[in-house]
Order: sequence, then structure tokens, then C-alpha cells
Amino acid sequence: MKAKHIIIIAAMAALIGLATACQSNPNSPLALAKQAMTALQKGDYDAFIDTFNFTDAEKSAFSGLIKAVGVDLIENGEGIESFKFTDTEIGSEKASITVHIKYNNGSEGDEILKFVKKDGAWYQEWGQ
Repeated sequence: MKAKHIIIIAAMAALIGLATACQSNPNSPLALAKQAMTALQKGDYDAFIDTFNFTDAEKSAFSGLIKAVGVDLIENGEGIESFKFTDTEIGSEKASITVHIKYNNGSEGDEILKFVKKDGAWYQEWGQ
């Protein structure tokens, strides 16, 4: 009986592993775009900056700038009310995702987020 239990447990572990492997890549361009846009919507500029492949020095330099721009936009009522992804082009090393943004002040528009794969991980491109 013990051998049967071991086989059942091993089979269950294999199925769980297979199910986990079939889930979408948490570091896919689309998942990263969602992380970036959600961070901007919430005013979490550090989480937004983490979507780029910046060194610590670059993170420090850009952090203040991005926070200042974000706070200015929110104070002017231009924060993000909602967003949805409307077009995706994902290649093996580069990707672009179009996001339609509705702002709190009633305006709306499209932005294109660009991504690059470095060392097996996806990052947002700076200065697209």
C-alpha cells in the first residue's frame, strides 16, 4: 500500500508542476505592462521604475524625476482612471504593447510601451 501512495503523490506533484509550467510567464511583456500601468495608477513610482533594467544609480536618478512628474499630474487631475491593452506585438527579444488610458480629468489616449529581453528577463525600454 505504501508504494501505491508514493506513486499517487509523485503523480500529483508532476501534475502540479505541469500546471504551473503552463501558466503564463510572470515575466512576460504583458505581465510587466500590467505591473507598470497599475503602479502608475496607484502612484507607486518605485514599482514602476522596477519594470526597467536600471542600475541602482539610475534608479535613484530617475526615481525623483518620475515621482515629481507623477505627483504633478495627479495634482492636476490627470492621474489614471483606467487602462486597457489594445494591441500586442511580442517577438523573441522585443515587444510593444499599446495601452489605451483614460485619465481622471476625462481625457484619454493611447501609449505604446516597448520591451526588450535581456538575460532571459523582460524589461521596459527607456527612451523608446
